[in-house]
Amino acid sequence: MKEMYTFLITGKYVQPKVKIPLTFLIQSPFRILSLLWQYKQKNGYEKLDLVRNVQQRLAVSFVDELETYWFARKIAGLTILWINLFRQGEALCLERAIIICSVLRSFGLPANVVLGKKLSFSMTERYPFHAWVELEGSPVDDHIGVLSQYKRLDVIPS
Repeated sequence: MKEMYTFLITGKYVQPKVKIPLTFLIQSPFRILSLLWQYKQKNGYEKLDLVRNVQQRLAVSFVDELETYWFARKIAGLTILWINLFRQGEALCLERAIIICSVLRSFGLPANVVLGKKLSFSMTERYPFHAWVELEGSPVDDHIGVLSQYKRLDVIPS
């Protein structure tokens, strides 16, 4: 909360310092490559089982919700980086969301994949549906506007 008040008063926002565990940095390429492979092997709803069946691998403690959120955003960013390197930009939003959510849940964070339908659709857009990851109701791998642009259809795991 202190950061929010500082921003309102000074106009300067300071992100909390978040440390990523070294073990994650070392293991992340292999873990994400494994999740990508598992995703490819599954069909339909089986893909969502990747999120439902995650076991906690690393324990991290946080000072407050804000620090937890920024940690999740950093992990999501690193995960997207690895997905883009391995898939060379070919990953769809559902694939990214399932893998990011699986990684966050491996830290014990209660992340969810949200499936949504676009509220207004234009001819220039390719897909009327979208998937993103949320932590405590806030998007982690997408912008905050996604909440007003899409109607929630499902949350996994529910």
